[in-house]
Formats: sequence, structure tokens, C-alpha cells
Amino acid sequence: MGVAEEPIQTILTKLGDLLDADTLPTADLKWFKLAIEDAKVFYIEALTAQPGEYSAQAIEQILWHETQLGAGLRIFYERFAASPKLAIMARMVASREAIGGSTGEEIEINDITQKEK
Repeated sequence: MGVAEEPIQTILTKLGDLLDADTLPTADLKWFKLAIEDAKVFYIEALTAQPGEYSAQAIEQILWHETQLGAGLRIFYERFAASPKLAIMARMVASREAIGGSTGEEIEINDITQKEK
């Protein structure tokens, strides 16, 4: 178990359920952050256990663009980014480099501490 203190299968099931329900984990963002970190570590450890030599950049590329976890995390990123009040949370899911590269599209991050007019 990792920082989320749940087995990886439980974490992946819960993340999948959120994706299937087309919802964001707004009720428990702390759990979500810990869970996605555990899932990324699990996948990265599995990738580095494969035969061959891979750079850190290659591992990141594989994680974000060639795994189901990466696909799911990109969906969470897009859902957070699509909501003006939650866009800042997209960076919790993934860095700009992981999603679109430093020259990729930027999301507009609004200060969620400001009151709406």
C-alpha cells in the first residue's frame, strides 16, 4: 500500500468508477491526489521492471500516452480543466509537459478564492 493506504486494485477500481460515472472527486480531493500518485508509482515501477533501459522521459511518455492509467488521468485533467472553478485542480492531475508539452495548449486557471460577481 502507498500513501492512499488502499490496495492498488481498490484505487484503480474507484478511479474507473469515477470515470464511468463522468464525475470528478470533488468530495475527497485529498484521497484523489494520493490515489493518483499511488497509481502512477505502481505503473512506473511496473514499467521500469520491464527488460531494457528507459530514460525518465521515455517512462513518462509511456505512462501518459501508452497506458490506460495515462488515458484515464488525461480524462480527469480535461474534466477539471473544463470547469472554471476547478481548472486549477487539473495541475494536480498532471503537469503541462505530461499532457501537452510545454508548447501545448494552456488551460486558463482562475483563482478559486475570488468570489464570483
